[in-house]
Amino acid sequence: MKLTFNGSLAIIRPFGFLEGNFLGKHPSKKDIELIEARNTTCVLLSLKDVTFFSPLWLASMIGKLVEISKQTGARIGICDYDEGFFELMMKTSSKIINFSLFETEDIASLFFNKIAMNADEKIVVFNENEEHRAFIAQRLAQRGYKPRVAGHLREFLRVSKNRPYAISARTHLVSPRKFIQSFVKDNVVIYRIEGIMDSDFVEEFDVEYHQNMLKIGFKFFIFWVNITSALNIRGGEFLIKLSQSSSQFGALLGICGLNQNNTSIDLVNRLKSANMLLYKSLQEFFDDDSTVYLKKRIFEIAPSHITKNIVEILPFIISSTIDTLLPLTNAQIVCADTKVQTYDVSNENDFVRACVLFYGDFEMRFILGLKKDKAEKICKILAPKDLENGYLSGYSQVFSIIVNKILSSLLQKEPGFKVTMPKILINERFFDRVSKGALAKLHVKDEEFGMIFVSK
Repeated sequence: MKLTFNGSLAIIRPFGFLEGNFLGKHPSKKDIELIEARNTTCVLLSLKDVTFFSPLWLASMIGKLVEISKQTGARIGICDYDEGFFELMMKTSSKIINFSLFETEDIASLFFNKIAMNADEKIVVFNENEEHRAFIAQRLAQRGYKPRVAGHLREFLRVSKNRPYAISARTHLVSPRKFIQSFVKDNVVIYRIEGIMDSDFVEEFDVEYHQNMLKIGFKFFIFWVNITSALNIRGGEFLIKLSQSSSQFGALLGICGLNQNNTSIDLVNRLKSANMLLYKSLQEFFDDDSTVYLKKRIFEIAPSHITKNIVEILPFIISSTIDTLLPLTNAQIVCADTKVQTYDVSNENDFVRACVLFYGDFEMRFILGLKKDKAEKICKILAPKDLENGYLSGYSQVFSIIVNKILSSLLQKEPGFKVTMPKILINERFFDRVSKGALAKLHVKDEEFGMIFVSK
């Protein structure tokens, strides 16, 4: 049994013949600590590689998932099963089941992964139960997707041939409504708001999450509301202050879907004066070409400096990165040079880069960049069937493995450390050019292979 991560999803992957209630040491205490430290939104039990399991084993495993959910706050579900398993679950447990069932991991990702997939025009939904069909379509729409809803089975079977995300009646979704739901789409942090933005909204909003996303370079934050939502003075004052503090990182806030006719003219003008972007819909924001130029704005931030804690863990970070990449290159990787300096990488767009922030007793920002041609070769090894996403799929996998190694090391010394989701940079300059950190260059046979930058 092994544990892997896909964005904000944790997937437990047992294999072989599974009998009795013996779960061994998995998921272990360290696994659960890692699940919590990665701010996991959903823990999945994948049956993809399971040959046989007994009812007693399944009951014990579900009990373990429930314990993990109580400790971490993550939703739970089962995926990668066959038709017989789903029918058995529905016949025996449909009235008491309090977790989701997904035909595939990708379908689960549509609903619970904080990294939204580019799946427009690729989703079709069908369920003979009209209420559940509407519920699934609504949840997808609240995540920014535009699913096609099939009216009957014949239409579903025809359309699903050209749509890889075919959500049939063999998906059972348990997803309570949330006041604030956050996810990332096309490098934009989206806060989906279901209700009035008032004092309750201010209290529930996760300011730490927002600040951490700023620190790893996200530039656009959108508050996406429905037509029935409203904004009062308390919520407006909060957003104005949040916009002002976010501008220190060169970030912009926007509101999509707000009914301005139900909002005071004075408050609307104050929002605009605070450089908040106002759009009628989320689609209008994504269709606004001017945001491309806003990304390139020049701004100044307060510099930070490398700390003793970072210097002490730096050798481990470099060795863990090299050890992870080595089997994927079939060549010796060496750290050619390490200097304390600012992020001064003149050819940075030749690299695909990812940035995360570790936070707890101290903060540490970690950037890994690989030359694009090297990253593409890694993708062919790790995700040969996912070339649609270029090198990002394989790169994300290897980056996640490295992050887990660093996080596990930090947790051994100081429990309570956590890590953000990654910010991917392809043809985008990293925003912080003034903070000092450690820049390590990785070479293969005297050829530039990648780079590591670690800073506060």
